Amino acid sequence: KSRESVSLVKGVFHDNVVLVSSDTMVVWPSVDLCNAVLIADVIVFKAGFKGQLQAFATKELIVEENCSFLYPSFIGAMSAFPEVKVTIGEGLHLNGGIFCFSKHAEEENTVLSIGKTDGVVGKVYTNGDLRMNGRIIGGLYCNRFVYQTSRAFYENFMLDVVIDESALPKNYASFCVGQELFKFKTVLECQDY
Repeated sequence: KSRESVSLVKGVFHDNVVLVSSDTMVVWPSVDLCNAVLIADVIVFKAGFKGQLQAFATKELIVEENCSFLYPSFIGAMSAFPEVKVTIGEGLHLNGGIFCFSKHAEEENTVLSIGKTDGVVGKVYTNGDLRMNGRIIGGLYCNRFVYQTSRAFYENFMLDVVIDESALPKNYASFCVGQELFKFKTVLECQDY
């Protein structure tokens, strides 16, 4: 079976389009995605991308700086193996949800990293480590917080982080965490938040 990489450089993909790659998918800011589903081993959103979509990686998801995902976007990585990563650059604006899940999560191998941002609205979930600097308007679930400097490693320590679920709109809907982890609800009412 051959591995295929896909580079989405230009085009318009709207309304119930599913794009699949058996290897890596690179998404450039020049492509127009709305209500699309992306599936690949590795998904990379290049700096400045804007769209509304669902993105599911099986190994790694990378979001470069200053990307914007409109409600009800849902992005992340899910794997049967411990090595799964979601890395998000600074200046993210996301309304919906972010996840990083491994069926066999391990410390330092199942990692969700979010760079400095004040633009995350919705739910953030990982059953591994969370490295974060910024603000979430919504809910957060993780197994442990990780903070590292050039001199020290801190476990279950947060610096310059705000998590405020009370600021979400009353009718806001996102995915569920708990007994029904993979059920989530899409409601278009919150698009303008």
